[in-house]
Parts: sequence; structure tokens; C-alpha cells
Amino acid sequence: MADLSSAKDEFHSRGKYVSQTLHQLADTFQKLLERVQSREQEIAYHHSGWNERAIQKAIAADNLPGTAMARYELGESCEHGLGTDADPVAAFQWYEKSATLRLPQAMCAMGRCYEQGIGVAADAGQAAEWYRKAAEAGHAQAQHEWARCLDAGNGIDVDATHALEWHQRAAECGVAISQYILACHLQPADPEAAHRWYLAAAEQGYGPAALKLAAYYAAHSLDDLHHGLPLDDSYNVNLAWYCCIRGFFPEKGDVKIGLAVSLDLPEDSVWSETPELFRNAVAGTPSDGASLDTVSDLTPQERGLIEAVLRYHDGYCHMKRRDDPTQTVACYKNAVRMGLQYGLVALGECYERGYGNVPIDRDKAREYYTQAAALGSSTAASRLKYLNWRS
Repeated sequence: MADLSSAKDEFHSRGKYVSQTLHQLADTFQKLLERVQSREQEIAYHHSGWNERAIQKAIAADNLPGTAMARYELGESCEHGLGTDADPVAAFQWYEKSATLRLPQAMCAMGRCYEQGIGVAADAGQAAEWYRKAAEAGHAQAQHEWARCLDAGNGIDVDATHALEWHQRAAECGVAISQYILACHLQPADPEAAHRWYLAAAEQGYGPAALKLAAYYAAHSLDDLHHGLPLDDSYNVNLAWYCCIRGFFPEKGDVKIGLAVSLDLPEDSVWSETPELFRNAVAGTPSDGASLDTVSDLTPQERGLIEAVLRYHDGYCHMKRRDDPTQTVACYKNAVRMGLQYGLVALGECYERGYGNVPIDRDKAREYYTQAAALGSSTAASRLKYLNWRS
């Protein structure tokens, strides 16, 4: 009987716990349902033909959930002509009404309106002030814009120290251009930290950061060679090319192409478009990306390294595709002339095996392998040893 009583008590206790849990879940679902219905009501106001009069009436009666956001979105519709005629003056007025309720997006929009003269006379001082308010409210893009104002003295005194602090905040919130600017500041004193920020910006498709990374990896490829790392074991030249792709052609810079170039994957779909990318990059015709002429932060050495990588991989592509093999040796020679010593090993292979439609000439192959081996390439040293044994 004692056991039965204990079991009944335990059953009732568990039943009570289950009941309480179910009630809590019911309350949670009810709150979620209310939020969904509230948002649906807001969306209905916004998308039923964007009836401005209905929204004005709802706002005046304070019936519309998310009033500040509703006003901001109505400002967007008026600015961009979404469901209504574009009206910059009305857009500014709605942004202003939303900003008075301290919506960060609206405050940032106010800064943009004052900076660009959208629906109001341009006023750099007012623009800076609104950017500051939005930045302090935690709006990431506004943090970048406020930092830019401090950097350039737009509507406010120049303050480079605080500008860098705000760029760092924006960078930590994921703003690519601030990540890039922060990396440029850090590069002289802390290149590893700079590399991390360049990488973060490049992964978001920011072209100038990708080109900076290309130069970084190209420089490290030279370090690899000088430290005797075999060409087959170094991905830095291939990483440099992949970053060039990301910089010049952000819409093409996907992982598939990067892997195909780095790992020699035989996907026809990848290699069918890669030659065109090589041609355009070497010709300096980027597609909606950065270019060597537009990225002012690149040093002459970095520009030279990027151009050398482009030539090196153009030769590699000619050899891989066999589409214009006579250009293979010329491209490798250009890469060596521009400072990318990895081309020495590739030239040795061309003359040893007849790549690039050149006649096999083992004496020339030895010459190039000897130069590369002197720089620490174990691949070249191995090939040189084989050729000497064979003769």
C-alpha cells in the first residue's frame, strides 16, 4: 500500500508539472500568435495598394502596430516609388516622423537625406548629427557613415582617432567597407589582424579587400618558396588568384572556381568559364568589381604581385585547357619578370615535358630548375636531380 500511495503521489506530481508546462506553452503560443497577427495587420496596411490615407488614419489613431517602422517603410516607399509615385519630400517627412520615435534606420535615413539633399536642402552638419544619433543607437551602417564624417570632416571637425573607433564598431557589426578601412589602418603595425579584417570584407564580396588579400598571399608564396616549400604543397599562389577572382569578378568568385583552380578539379562547367575570367582579369576589365586602378590603397609592390599572379595563372590556364598553349611559356616568363619566382619551376616543367608547344629542351629546363632550387624550391631540386641522373 505504501508503494501504491507513493506511486499515486508521484503520478499527481508529474501530472501537475505536465499541466503547468502545457499552460506555459499555451501562453507562449498565444503571445507568438498575437505577434504574428500584429505583424500581419501591419503588412496588410502596407501592402493593400500602399493606401497612404489609410496608413495616415491608422497612425493618427495610433492603431497601427510598429508605428515607427510603419512610418519608416512608408518613407522608403515614397523615396523609391514602391506602390506609389516617388516623392522625396514626402519620404523625408515620413523619415522625420519615424526618427522622432528614435528608430535607428530612420535616423540613418535622415542623415542620408541631409547629405544627398533628398526632399530637403543638403546640410552636412545636420547629416553628421543624424548619423551620430543613429550610430549611438547601434545602427551599423550609420556607425560607418559617422566614422566617415569624422574622417573627412564632413559637417564636423576632423577626428581621426574617434573615426577609427567607430569604424571598428561598424566592422564588428559586419560592415564590409569599415572592415577594409580598419584593416588598412592596422596593416603597418599588425599585419595578421589586418589580414583577418581583409578576409572578413572579402568574404562579403568587397573587391578592394579581395585584391589586398591577393597581394598578401602572393607575397607569402614568395616566402614559401624561399623557405623550401614545394610548389605542390603551397596553396598561396592559388589563394592569391582566387582572391583576384573575388576582387575583379565578385559574382564569379565562388568556392567552386576557387577549388577548381587550387585543387585541379576536373569539372568541365568550371573550366569552361575560367579562361574568360583569366583573359578579362589580365586585360584589366573587371565585372562590377574592383580594379588595380581604382584601389588607391594598393602599394606599387602589391600591384606588381597581383599582376604577376594574373600572368602566372593565365599561363597555367592555357596549359590546363590547351586552348592557346603557345601563350603558356610567355605568361610564365612575364610572371617571373614581375617577381613571382614560382614561374621558374613552371618554366622548367614546360621545357622538360614540352608544355606550351615548346620543343623539349632539358638544358633550358635545368637552367630554370637551378634558379628555382637556388631560391629554396625542393620541387625544382628534385627535378634537377632527376635530369642530371638521366643524362
